[in-house]
Amino acid sequence: MLFLIAPVLLAANCRTPSCPPASPPVSLRSPAAATRPAPDPAAVLAFAGPTIPVADVPASVRGYEQRFKMYADSQWAAFGPKWDAGNSISGYERAEIYYVWWARTGDTTYLSRAHQTAVNYRDNYLVPAQFGTSPHWSQMESMYLDCIIAKDQKSCDVLPNVAYKLSGFPNNNYWGIAHPNTEARVMTRVIIALWMNEKAGSSQYSALLDSAIVRALRLMNADGYAPFASTCGGSLNYMNGMMYDALTRIHDHRPKRIYNALIEQKAKAFGDFLWRTQWRGTANPADLSFNYVSVECKGTGSPTSSPDLNGLMLPLFGWLGKTTGDQAWFERGDAVLSGMKSASLYLYRQFSESYSSSYRYLGYRYGAK
Repeated sequence: MLFLIAPVLLAANCRTPSCPPASPPVSLRSPAAATRPAPDPAAVLAFAGPTIPVADVPASVRGYEQRFKMYADSQWAAFGPKWDAGNSISGYERAEIYYVWWARTGDTTYLSRAHQTAVNYRDNYLVPAQFGTSPHWSQMESMYLDCIIAKDQKSCDVLPNVAYKLSGFPNNNYWGIAHPNTEARVMTRVIIALWMNEKAGSSQYSALLDSAIVRALRLMNADGYAPFASTCGGSLNYMNGMMYDALTRIHDHRPKRIYNALIEQKAKAFGDFLWRTQWRGTANPADLSFNYVSVECKGTGSPTSSPDLNGLMLPLFGWLGKTTGDQAWFERGDAVLSGMKSASLYLYRQFSESYSSSYRYLGYRYGAK
């Protein structure tokens, strides 16, 4: 939704009365950055997982890996490390994707691509914008991985600066259902930016992260989504998929939080809602996808087929299968994964949407029990 960018950028650059006071750029420096040990794939998997090595993927889903290699190679040949290449209008963490595939395969080609893409994003977008990214174009997981794996201090320095720029969102009217430009993706990107700053060693925004999560959860209805005005009160399903991928990971990485039980409750409610009302394969077995949006919504879209977006909702089914022990979630997830065969992976954005988080399903489904 291109019309969202301008007003969101305004808030992201802290030009509204509700933004925090100006502060100078800050730096997060890890002692490890000075020693520069060899890159550790286990660090990627501990953060971005669960997942499994490509070599351990069952034969029944190896096409998922084969399609990744084919289209990743062709897009690299066409665009190189451009973070905003092709038809991409929304950052879906291409550098993070490459870091994960390096960790899953051991192929250093992906390691090189990851760092080059992260630097391209940082130096050609974030730095000229003085870290004033919109939530839509915030790619802080890529910056975090570049910080801990490439040991690039400039990427480490991005994290507190972007967290500061986006910290105004949870405390103003963007964090509510009535604002015409707010949706689950905005909230997700802000939450992740605050979390990545914490992961890098700063507690400056940890309390804000907690309150942002609580407020986001309180906006959700009985079906597990917030009925934003921007989506006509319906569910823009892939954005809610992104929200739950973030919340369930935070649930697992930050245990004993007062809201974790609510994350479990709302995640299951949204999974039930998706499968019961939004899965198109029930009525048409040839269409293994979800409705793009749950209601007809002018300016947003219609309840149409959207296999390009299956990958953004897939991790939720794996997480529910693992946490509840109910194998039905894995059976549903397998169908969602199968539907990804119909995604338009030759397009840059659709490739990123398909692979930015879907690998976690393999870890939930086939990884350690």
